Amino acid sequence: MLASPEVLPTESSTSHSADRMTLLRELLDGLNRDAPLSVLLDRTVTQLQRLFDADSVSIWLRDEGGLSFRAGCGVRPRREQVELGRGALGLCAATRAPVFSSGDVERLVRPSLSPCDEEVPFRVVAPLLLNGDAHGVVMIETQGRPISESDAELLLALSTGIAGALRADMIRREKASDETYKRRAGGGTRRVVLRGKTFSPGQALGPVSALRRLPRRALNSPELGAARAVRAAFDAAKQTVRELSTRARNQGIGRDADFLGVFEAMLEDSRFRDSAVERVVRGASIHEAFDQLARDSIRLSNTASSDDADARQRAADVEDLFGAVAMLAHDDPRARPPRASVLVGASLTPYDVIVTARSNPVGVVLTERAGGERARALLRLLDVPALLDVGGVSRWVSDGDIALLDATRGFLLLNPTRTEVAALRESRRRIEAS
Repeated sequence: MLASPEVLPTESSTSHSADRMTLLRELLDGLNRDAPLSVLLDRTVTQLQRLFDADSVSIWLRDEGGLSFRAGCGVRPRREQVELGRGALGLCAATRAPVFSSGDVERLVRPSLSPCDEEVPFRVVAPLLLNGDAHGVVMIETQGRPISESDAELLLALSTGIAGALRADMIRREKASDETYKRRAGGGTRRVVLRGKTFSPGQALGPVSALRRLPRRALNSPELGAARAVRAAFDAAKQTVRELSTRARNQGIGRDADFLGVFEAMLEDSRFRDSAVERVVRGASIHEAFDQLARDSIRLSNTASSDDADARQRAADVEDLFGAVAMLAHDDPRARPPRASVLVGASLTPYDVIVTARSNPVGVVLTERAGGERARALLRLLDVPALLDVGGVSRWVSDGDIALLDATRGFLLLNPTRTEVAALRESRRRIEAS
């Protein structure tokens, strides 16, 4: 019997394989390099398009309620936001499983290898898994040309490398955040004087605390004692709002602070508290429970109101209130200012006052962007020395600095000398004694 002739690889096929190996090596090397996430993702989609000869490649990352387009190469998507469970992208993120699709048919099976009309796109979508959750997806698309099973499997394998790059970026961000938080009072050394306009006269001395809102994190499991923490947070917020409402009535500024009545009514309504508790008992994280509670409340209030401006303001109030209660319940140390601190920020909102009330701030410094009747009403209710229109705050101030606030003479002194601190304390003793 004659032996079958050996089929030798052609020069073109060998060259093509070598080119793909080079592209693959460059892609993996890029994923292991330190680079800003936006640069890394842009480079990755370009390399993926060349590797798979795709018409388009895109990477989408989880956002509140769905997926957001973050990087793409080739044909841009018609939408940059996708809901979970909708279409190939949303289905992949929701199920954490790869999705192979042809046209409008999404299925969790192998891709079709049969030819199709030139207008029908073939897609392969792979999840970017971190700790078992899909933090995003990567998709390749070809127009009218089926994607081979081997390419689909290769994309799935490469998705782990992309997910690893996302994890490295998250670790870098958390490390930078922790380093900022761990900086102690007196960490600054440069003495800086900033001028502003007096709102409430007086003097104060304390560590600087920046007003900020932390990004919501989707936690994998409910925090220990979450139900108890939610109830305690509602009680703390209720007490703060009651005290502010009482001060508003005593100062005769009830009309400017009428929004507090809405907050007080919502906190007094046990249905909101019970709904949040029920969600965390069922397994939702604290922030997930309050996000859903806010969305439900906004939907109901929008149905009851026909005025767009009122609806927008009510939605902002609901988000402020439930966001503050969620932060109190979660008790994140990065959002909890040190006691007797000087609050520094662009403006002052009900969220800021509710979150910081327990720390008893001794002063407030707002930038040139500060304004609005609500901010001014809240400043009056806090009844502490306050400066407005202080330029250069974002450039010079950081957590850990010590601030000497003289709102009577209109200046903020960062990192004062011991002599200046002693002089301030002596001045305050003379005032108290007189």
